[in-house]
Amino acid sequence: MLVLVTGGTGFIGSHLVEALLARGDRVRCLVRSRKALRWLEGLEVELAEGSIEDPAACRAAVEGVDVVHHVAGLIASDEAGFMRANAEGTRNVLEACVVKAPAVRRVVVVTSQAAAGPSPDGLPVTEARPPQPVSGYGRSKAEAERIAATYRDRLPVAIVRPPVVFGARDTALLPYIKMIDWWMQLFVGRGKSLSIVYIRDLVEGLLVASEHPRAVGGTYFVCNERPYTWEELGDAAKQALGHGAFNVRIPDLVVHAAASVVEDVSRLLGKHSLFNRDKAGEVCQPSWICDPGLAARELGFRCRTPLVDGFRETIAWYRKAGWLS
Repeated sequence: MLVLVTGGTGFIGSHLVEALLARGDRVRCLVRSRKALRWLEGLEVELAEGSIEDPAACRAAVEGVDVVHHVAGLIASDEAGFMRANAEGTRNVLEACVVKAPAVRRVVVVTSQAAAGPSPDGLPVTEARPPQPVSGYGRSKAEAERIAATYRDRLPVAIVRPPVVFGARDTALLPYIKMIDWWMQLFVGRGKSLSIVYIRDLVEGLLVASEHPRAVGGTYFVCNERPYTWEELGDAAKQALGHGAFNVRIPDLVVHAAASVVEDVSRLLGKHSLFNRDKAGEVCQPSWICDPGLAARELGFRCRTPLVDGFRETIAWYRKAGWLS
């Protein structure tokens, strides 16, 4: 098959591209620039230049494809930027499919647990609960899902909501791992828990969503069967690193104060920081846990990688890449 991957140069997208190529598919990637092909170097990938914010580029990219994996999106911006890229960009990709690839077999739209929102009562969120995002990023992903739903009568759309994703090439959890490697394990507040997924399991989930007939019209959380506390994540990282660490607990109030300073300084510099007031609001939620049961029941999919094994593989890659000593 010919498969289009938007966001193929990124962390999740590049792993998906490798998996598609490994099973014999032809892959086309919509890329903003040929200068940002770090993770695609040496791979036999067809490149379509352009942005998901450009309807014409989207139409050219989807022409003739059998499957679309829409992974691209912004993770650092203001709310208007999030909406342009994550919400309207999704509309552009789907509208392009209607015009140029009406016979497409499947369109997998990758959003985020942030679209669903946190679980303040400590119970896993299911797909049946209406979205309750608490950040600009989350609201843009929820809007992307709403837009995708309006195309379900014209396209075979499936939505996948990953939670925290980790693995080789990931930079989001890298600072956390580095701190533990420096013998310091940080915690924000107390008793916070989250759902998580290893990159290989997420990619397998995306492939299942692109093939299983029951996935059409569905929205699915793809994550480990049980959530983990930050203490448990730290313990898994320490096992993988082979040494312990001192516990350092940061009050929520300090996180909010630091985020305000970073955001204000970034704005003065004309930049958007990943760590800002919105992100602090997300981090300080009591829990971000979701229920992957629907994917298991309808698609027969379950994550298979034990947490410690995922951390071992990730840390081994960090060390080989020189990202960790």
